[in-house]
Amino acid sequence: MVHRLLDEEQAGPEAPPPDGAARSATRPGPPAHTADARHLPDARHLPDARHLPDARHLPDLVPRGAIVPHAGYVYSGRVAASAYRHLTAVRGRFRRVVLIGPAHFVPVQGVAVSAASGFETALGVLPVDEAGRAAALEVPGVSRDDAPHEPEHSLEVQLPFILETIGAVPIVPLLVGRAGTAHVADLLDALWTPDSLLLVSSDLSHYLDVAAARARDSLTVTAILHRDAAGIADSDACGSYAVRPLLATAEARNMTLTLADMGTSADAGGDPRRVVGYASVLVS
Repeated sequence: MVHRLLDEEQAGPEAPPPDGAARSATRPGPPAHTADARHLPDARHLPDARHLPDARHLPDLVPRGAIVPHAGYVYSGRVAASAYRHLTAVRGRFRRVVLIGPAHFVPVQGVAVSAASGFETALGVLPVDEAGRAAALEVPGVSRDDAPHEPEHSLEVQLPFILETIGAVPIVPLLVGRAGTAHVADLLDALWTPDSLLLVSSDLSHYLDVAAARARDSLTVTAILHRDAAGIADSDACGSYAVRPLLATAEARNMTLTLADMGTSADAGGDPRRVVGYASVLVS
């Protein structure tokens, strides 16, 4: 199930689907992958993401992208939903979603794009954008490889949110490993066109006590809001290899980053002595 913390024991990956087949959800079971997900009783779960009360009074934004957490709906769902709530305003505006996150389980050198025809969820299938995949493969260091996608949750957790708030738009699913910021920024620059929404999937600090996590995450969020790619260390965010290129691209394009929400797993009942931090940031 995807709503566990990231250090839980993982089963070995199954064989990836043949090229052209739809990728099945890797964590079947509630709350993430059954139809009951749409009937769960509180606003941390889908589809109530569209209707969360917003106490932050964000200005009217036209989001072009977002950084969103992926630990799972029980732990990070409220924080993620705070960003997705604002993405409902751009439903119908974009023809595809470029979705990039870290590969936690299978090492990747560079960036791996899935060969699947679509990604299945309990709420429907999101097709893979063929043109976007082809464009990605033209960038040096990008390979077609489903092995890292098969056990990975960092993209999968975002899919029901996308379906519920943006719709069944095609996606370009990308997993990034160790790769230079400039190289991945070149990839984002090629794919992040005016008709594309960019979502970067990342959590923040891992396994600090809650006070230390909040202090460290505040520094990380400050760097993000100032588009300071050099201010993001690998240990600041599990998706640092995707966050830094986003910030470099946003800096080059003079884009604005706005905090939607932040928190930790302790806010959802996790052990305050060992937490994971989360933030949702809108890019406009």
